[in-house]
Amino acid sequence: MISLRLLLVVLLVPNVLCHGLAEDTSLHGPGTTQKVWDSKQHAYGHSTVSNSAIFRFQHERELFYELGGNQYFSPNLPVARAALPTPLQEYSAITIIDRPSNTMISPAELLKIVNSYLSSDDVLTAWWLDTIILTPSLDSQRRVDPEELSLKHHKLAEAKLNSGTVFHHPEIQPTSVSTMGGRRWHQLDEKIPSSIRGLKGPYLARYDAVSGLSDLLPVFRLYSDTFRTFLFGMYPTQGGYYKLLRKVDEDGYNLIPLPSRLYKQCLEDDGVCGQRIGVKDLYDIKGVKTSAGSRSWGKIYGAANVTAPAIQRLIDLGGVIVGKTKTASFAVGSAHGVNDTVDEQYPFSARGDLWQTCLGSSSGSACAMGAYDWLDLAIGTDTGGSVRAPASIVGLYGNRPSHGALSLDAVVPLIDRQDTAGLLARDPVLFSKGMKSWYGESPLNFTEFNQWPSRILVDDQFASFYEPKALAVVEKFITQFGSLLDMKVSKWNATKALAAANYTWEQVDTGFADAKTWGWYTWNHNGKGFYEDYSALHDGRTPPVDPNIRHIWHMARDQNVTEGQYLAAKDDIARFASFINEDLLGYHEKRCSKNLLIYDIGYGGRPRYRTGDLGNTNPSLEGKKVLDTFCPLAGCVDITIPIGQIPSMSVISEREELVPVTINMVARRGCDFMLANLVQKMSEVGLIQSTKTGRTAF
Repeated sequence: MISLRLLLVVLLVPNVLCHGLAEDTSLHGPGTTQKVWDSKQHAYGHSTVSNSAIFRFQHERELFYELGGNQYFSPNLPVARAALPTPLQEYSAITIIDRPSNTMISPAELLKIVNSYLSSDDVLTAWWLDTIILTPSLDSQRRVDPEELSLKHHKLAEAKLNSGTVFHHPEIQPTSVSTMGGRRWHQLDEKIPSSIRGLKGPYLARYDAVSGLSDLLPVFRLYSDTFRTFLFGMYPTQGGYYKLLRKVDEDGYNLIPLPSRLYKQCLEDDGVCGQRIGVKDLYDIKGVKTSAGSRSWGKIYGAANVTAPAIQRLIDLGGVIVGKTKTASFAVGSAHGVNDTVDEQYPFSARGDLWQTCLGSSSGSACAMGAYDWLDLAIGTDTGGSVRAPASIVGLYGNRPSHGALSLDAVVPLIDRQDTAGLLARDPVLFSKGMKSWYGESPLNFTEFNQWPSRILVDDQFASFYEPKALAVVEKFITQFGSLLDMKVSKWNATKALAAANYTWEQVDTGFADAKTWGWYTWNHNGKGFYEDYSALHDGRTPPVDPNIRHIWHMARDQNVTEGQYLAAKDDIARFASFINEDLLGYHEKRCSKNLLIYDIGYGGRPRYRTGDLGNTNPSLEGKKVLDTFCPLAGCVDITIPIGQIPSMSVISEREELVPVTINMVARRGCDFMLANLVQKMSEVGLIQSTKTGRTAF
C-alpha cells in the first residue's frame, strides 16, 4: 500500500485526568518532551520511528499532520479496526468509496465519483487518493448514477487516479484493469472489509505490526479562526462527550477542527444533518466549559457534565458541532461592540472595512457566519434582539422563535420570560429547513401552513428610519413581495395603535419594568452565586465582569430587588401579548397569522462600527421607536431577512463599502413553520437569495 505522503507530527496531549506528558519522565528521562516525528527530518517521507513510543500513550494522544499544504488532525478514536491489505506503512492516507453490491466500475465512473467527493467535501483532497478502498454500501439498494454526480473536474484527481492502488471487494469489479492507467488494482479477501463497510471518505490508517491490524482514524481539517469569532474548536469523543482543541496556527489564531462532510450519510436533507454548526458560549456541551463570556465563570465551574437539550436535539439530528462562539458576558449585548465587551476580545466582522460590529450578544456566531464558508449554521440566543440584530448587521437569516419553542435547560439565562434559542444562516432554504427540523418536536407543536397572511402591516413612520438608498431597496422588495404572493400592503401607526390599547412606548421599551427589576433574574440565577463562589476563592473579592452586566447586577443587588417586583409585570406583559397576538396579528385557520408585520431591527442601511467613537450615534435615529421589543414581550415569532446592500462611505477605509439592507417579518406566536415555509417560497420565486462570506453580503 502506498505510504502516507505527509508531514506527520504526533503531539502527546494530556488527558484531563492526567498530568501533562511533557512533565512525564518515565519514558524519556528528566526534562525531555516526547515528539514522535521530527518535521525537519521527514518531509513527505516514510516513518522511521518505532511504534513503541506512539502506542504507550495512545489513549492521551492527538495527531496533527500536514498533507498537500493543508493542516489536519486525527483524534485517537478509531472508527474501525480491520485487517487491511499489506504491506502498510505505520500511517497511510486512504479514501474509502462505497458502492452498491454486485456492480462493475469503469475508469470514467470512478473519476466521476471521486470528483463528486472532492466537490462536496473540503477535507478530502486529491492527496488522499493514493490508496482507494472500494467496499459495498450498507444499503444494497443504494444507487449512484454517474450522470447525476458533479461534473466539476479536478485535474490533480485524474492524475492521482492514474497511479496508486485500488483495493476492491469481490462484489465490485473493474470493467477492465488494462484501462485503469498506471493504477494497480487488487481484489480484497471478502472478509477483510466487513468492519469498514458503510464508511466513506478520507481516513488515516494506523498499522499495528504486532496484531497485523489497522485502526482507521477520522480526519479533521484544521481551519484558522482569523476573525477571532470562536472561543475554541472541539470534537466529539465517546459517551456523548466533547473535547476542546486548544491549538493555534503560526499566527496565534485558534484552529477549528472540521470532519469530512462525507462521514454523515443523511437519509434526507433536513437542514441540520451533516451541517457544521457553531454554538454560542451560553449552551452547555458535555465535556467542555461554558464561560458565558466570563473567563472567571469558566474557570470556577469547569466543564459541563450534560449537553443542553436544545444542542442535543441538533446532535441527534446529525448536526456537526465544531466549536463555541463568543458571546457578550451573560448575554447582555451592546450596540457599541468592543467598548462594552472586555473580558473576551470582541469578534471581528469580515464585512466592509473589517471594522464593523456584529452587534448583540450572539456576535461571535454572526461574525463567524459572515466570515467562513466552512461553517453552515450558528446558534445564538435572542432575549431582546441578540440573534435578529446581529443578522441584520452582518446580512444573514436569523430568527427569534415563538417563546417556549425549545427547552433552555443547561443554558445560561438572562430573562426567563424572554429567552429563546435562535438560528443564523446564509442560505434561505437551509435556514427554513433548519428551523423546521430544530423545532420539529417543540412543546408548542408547530403546525405546517402553506398559505400566507393576507395583509402586510408597515408603520407609517417606517420610511424615516432608512437611509434613502436603503429605503429604495426596501420599498421595491415590499412591492414585489406583496404582488408575487398576493398580499395587501397596509400602513398603520404603531404609536396610535399602542395608545388606543392604553400602552406607551416607555412601557414597551422597558418591558413594563425598569432595568434593576428585570435584572433580578440574571442576578439571582447567575450573579449572586457567582459572586459568592468567587469571593470564597479570592479573599472576599468580587469577580471582574463586563461593564453592562456589572451595572445590571449591582442595581438588582444594591437596591434589594425582590422576586415579587420581578413578577409584578407578569399580568401587564400577558395583556400586552394578547394585544399583539390576537388583536394586531390575529389568528387564521389556514394562514396561521392574519397579518404580517414588517420593520427593521437594524440601522436602516447605515454602518455600525465596532468602537463607539466613530460616529455610531445618528441624530436622525434619536427617539425613533422600532418594533423589536414586541416579540420579546408577546412571545411571537420574528425573523431577519437580508434583501440587498447599498454603498456607504467608511470612516475607516475612506472609501465606499457595501452595507447590508434587511427587513424583519413578525407573525403571531406559534406561526414559526408558516414563516419558515414563506422564506422557502420567497427563495423559490427569486425574491431572496443566499448571502456570502467576506466583505460584501451579496
